[in-house]
Amino acid sequence: MQQHLLTCFKCPQAVKKQINDVNKSQSNLTPESTTTSLNTENTSTENIRNLREEFAKALLITGTPLAMVEHPLWVNFFEKLNFKLPNRKSIATKYLEKIYKEMNKEISDDLKASNFLHLQCDGWTDVCNEGIINFLISKPEPVFIKSLNTLDNRHTSEYLSCETEKVMKSYGVSKFVVLIGDNARNVQKSFEMIKNKYPHIVPLNCAAHTMNLLCVDVIKAPEVKAFIDLATDFIKNIKKSQILSALLSKIRKEKSSSQSLKLSCKTRWGSHVSALKSLKINKAALQTLAVNENLQPTPDIKSTLLDEDFWSMIEQSISVLEPIAESIFKLEGNEFNIHEVFMVLRNLKSKLEFVLPTITMLDDESKENIKTYIERRVKQCKKPIHYAAYMFDPKAAGIELNQEEETEAMELIYNLAEHCNIDCLADLAKYKAKEGLWSKPFTWKAAEKVNPILWWNMWLNEDTVPDRSDMEDTDDDMLHDAAMEGQIQEDMESSLREDIWNDMEPVASTSRQTNHIEFVNISECLYDTDSD
Repeated sequence: MQQHLLTCFKCPQAVKKQINDVNKSQSNLTPESTTTSLNTENTSTENIRNLREEFAKALLITGTPLAMVEHPLWVNFFEKLNFKLPNRKSIATKYLEKIYKEMNKEISDDLKASNFLHLQCDGWTDVCNEGIINFLISKPEPVFIKSLNTLDNRHTSEYLSCETEKVMKSYGVSKFVVLIGDNARNVQKSFEMIKNKYPHIVPLNCAAHTMNLLCVDVIKAPEVKAFIDLATDFIKNIKKSQILSALLSKIRKEKSSSQSLKLSCKTRWGSHVSALKSLKINKAALQTLAVNENLQPTPDIKSTLLDEDFWSMIEQSISVLEPIAESIFKLEGNEFNIHEVFMVLRNLKSKLEFVLPTITMLDDESKENIKTYIERRVKQCKKPIHYAAYMFDPKAAGIELNQEEETEAMELIYNLAEHCNIDCLADLAKYKAKEGLWSKPFTWKAAEKVNPILWWNMWLNEDTVPDRSDMEDTDDDMLHDAAMEGQIQEDMESSLREDIWNDMEPVASTSRQTNHIEFVNISECLYDTDSD
């Protein structure tokens, strides 16, 4: 009809003009409409892909069983949201590999851009009887880097030092300040071997682990060991009996107590104290159980519960072991607490020396042995870096350090500063004497409200921080070998990750620029260290 009207000589010109205008507008709109439709379709496809990746990432990181994507209730729920779940195989292969590589690259780039790093490692045997060594790097936040299956390699100091050095070379050896491991001789010897090669490295043993060894030493005392064994057997007997456990639970509710009996565990440090405390808290409920007319416990259990000497020994054991457990809880974890190690050890020693004379369950020989254990473990744990960190804690400024300890701290600071190409002795003297900037009262008042790292960052001039992100090892052969080894390791890990996820069972499971103070960089690298 439009074509007829356009060609008909009887059709008014005004009508023909309107038809032409409409055709022009339609010809202009059609391509745009098509483009918009295509863009919308592309955007929608991309959004769906991104959503699936985010879903897979959340699933993998939280450890959610992959069987979730196959459960009818979850499938039905996401269908109502118009979202199709990725299948289990694609999550365990395509998405897992992609997410792993992205996160690994992000962590690696972040560590390579850091100025100071600290390496932590720990080894054990897993449930499959395979030797595993885990490596973490603190910047100062701890980041998991590598899990090494040692296969048939013996955990000798030479092997451990070689594997540790490989990890350090991956991010630049010159950036590393501290190596932290447990107290095993092979681990500490491997650290010394690395220090001989790289003198700026500071080897440390784990402070919390050392305190746990002290706890083990104390429990070795014959009187303490015998009583701990008695208390453990008693708790086991109560827990093994369904009737006694149920009746004890009922009595606890009547007495408004929610604390159940706890057993100690070798892998949970300080758990002996938790077990003894659980007995102490449940004393009234347990004694009520002992005289219950409806259910009489065995004579051994009844006599133990009604014996005041038993409860007195619980009190004494707690008074000896609790200060050690408190020191473990204070030092373990991811907090920046290296500056607290010195005073924690000092206070622990003072508390135990004060308590021991009041413990009647120990004879004089056992007390002297425990004092020897305390001296040995504290000496084993304290290092010059702890003195230096305590000196850089603005709340204390090293006030409790003796002359020898202060000298060792300043020597360490000088050596680290020399390694970092920083001249800090003049500023350190002003800090100790509270001169210059440090003569201002507001600087010390601020220290009362913030942690040491934040306090030092307040005075940190970014220009004084040496850029160490490019300080990588320059040996081409070494870098090539490391790259080849990394590729092989990545291929092995890729295959392993796929096998693990495929075999999983569906079980629920600001710096403010002020004065030019160079030695704050040393304090930064000290506080970056995690005492664990």
